[in-house]
Order: sequence, then structure tokens, then C-alpha cells
Amino acid sequence: MDNKAIVVLGALLVLALVLVLSARNMAALGVAPGVTRATAPTTLAASPSAATTATAGAGGVQDVTLKMRGTTYYTEPAALQPGVPVRMTVDLSTVTGCMRDVVMPGFGIRKYVSQGDNVIAFTAPAAGSYPISCSMGMGRGVITVGDAAAAVAAPSADPSAAAPAAGTGYGSACGATGTGSAGGCGCGG
Repeated sequence: MDNKAIVVLGALLVLALVLVLSARNMAALGVAPGVTRATAPTTLAASPSAATTATAGAGGVQDVTLKMRGTTYYTEPAALQPGVPVRMTVDLSTVTGCMRDVVMPGFGIRKYVSQGDNVIAFTAPAAGSYPISCSMGMGRGVITVGDAAAAVAAPSADPSAAAPAAGTGYGSACGATGTGSAGGCGCGG
């Protein structure tokens, strides 16, 4: 095989890799509805028996908390009521680094949350499953609007029980160590 053939073959391989990775990132951000990721996101309930739907509290607003286990976003309670305003407080002790750049395309939301600015307000749309990710598509999950029983239960009864300590295991990317050093995803978080 001559040098020209090797260069052409290498260029084709690089092009194929770029196309595959671009399609996965677009699907994670909800940009290309016809493209799906190789792995399905999961929605974690606090426990199988606690798979509840948020209820409207004071002022007719449902209060929920957005948390992470590893690189998976989940809400407590597990599901939202459709058509009811939501006040989602992001738990900054579990949502760290670039995972704080929250993207919810089904709700028209992209917000970087930080200390003192960790609340996302929106109205839950029609019943269904809506993707959530960080802006780089490294952290993913699904927000369920409607029946809480539709949420997929966590493998462990308590999502915090199996979460790795900061800076270890799969939770160490994206600055999860809290040191401000460059994260594994390249975001510099």
C-alpha cells in the first residue's frame, strides 16, 4: 500500500469518527430528533416505593430538586405534573463542574447554575419523557412529566448510597473533585 492510499484511508476514518461523535452529541442535546444515542438515559427515583409525582405547594408551584448520581441527572420527586409551574432547585453538592451547565431542550432551557443562582423555573409541558444533559452531553438523564410509575427505578434503593466519593470512579470527570482543575471532558471545570 502506498503513502497516498494510507493518507486517504486515515482521512476517511477520521471523517467517520467525527460524524459518529457529532451525531451522539446532537442527540444528547435534543438537536437531531431522528438520531439516538447508543445508550438510553435513565431517570432515577429516590427509591422504588418513593416514585412520586411532585405536588403543587404554596402559590401553585411544584418544588423539585435536581441531583446527580455519577453522570446521571435525576429529580426528587421523580415526576412532574404537566401544565404546573416548576421551581427546580439544583443540588450543587451533587451537580458539579460542567454538569452545572444544564440543558433541557424540551423545556427551552439552558442555564449555568452556581451558588446563589441554582434555581431553574419553568412550566412542565405535556406528559412525556424529556432529556436533560450538561452542555457537553457527558451527563444525561430524563425528566418525567406525568405518571411517576413511568420513571425507571434506581438500581439501588438510595441513589446517594452508591454514588462515588468526589474525585473517584465515574464521578471524577468534569471537575467533580472540586479542585477547579481541568475536568475529564475538556470543559476546564
